[in-house]
Amino acid sequence: MEKMNKSRILTATLVNDTSVLNHYGCKLVVKNIFKVTSKYSINIIHTVSVGKNWENDTDKINILRSDLVLVNGEGTIHHSKRRALILTKVATFCKELKKPCFLINCVYQENNNTINEHVRKFMKIYARESLTQQELEKIGIKSIIVPDMTFYDQSLFKSNNNTLFTKGKIYSGSTYLYISNLMYLNSQKKYTTFVTISNNKDIKPLKMTIKNIVKKLIRIQPIVFKKINPVFIKKRILLFNEGRYSTSNLETLISLIGRDLRELKTL
Repeated sequence: MEKMNKSRILTATLVNDTSVLNHYGCKLVVKNIFKVTSKYSINIIHTVSVGKNWENDTDKINILRSDLVLVNGEGTIHHSKRRALILTKVATFCKELKKPCFLINCVYQENNNTINEHVRKFMKIYARESLTQQELEKIGIKSIIVPDMTFYDQSLFKSNNNTLFTKGKIYSGSTYLYISNLMYLNSQKKYTTFVTISNNKDIKPLKMTIKNIVKKLIRIQPIVFKKINPVFIKKRILLFNEGRYSTSNLETLISLIGRDLRELKTL
């Protein structure tokens, strides 16, 4: 993107604002989108939150009054999901209005022809990795690779001596608690750490039944979790439900699960 004249401020609508989610990565992505657009004299005057259908009068009016539209693809456009269709339809809407519409920071995977045709209407597409670019090339759509917007501000990934971190591994968990449990256990190694992906202060207490938790655990590692005493799981999960989804409580829960697993000699 060529740097625009500072005297000409463009207005934009951002569709698929994921900063409303309790997820640090999503909040950082949107923060960086605002940072880079401001740098290039683009003022985002309106956003459409993730999961919201933009096909309403309020959002359409704001799209009409904007000079351009930015669609934050992230991990939404895949497997012909309904959300993928809603998100990509904005390109066709803008094309009919002769309004520039850009798909940025996107993953694209296994979508149907309807979605493919909507995607063709974007003025430019910025894929966040090569697999997405290859997927788009298969259907004759060109794209430019730009790494995930999470990494736009590299200062966040530098150590105290101003060098990029290059040693060790970081497990960032999952939006699914049972996967976070397993990842936390894997993080208990040298040069490895666990950092929750969730914005703790906003997360609501966990609302999952013991039955569903057990089913999910067994689905991931059936040989291991079928051996665990259901009473133990019930006690651990009920204890966890009394608190909030924060690092300290998560670690407490997982450490108890880990202890029982070690006693079973399954780790």
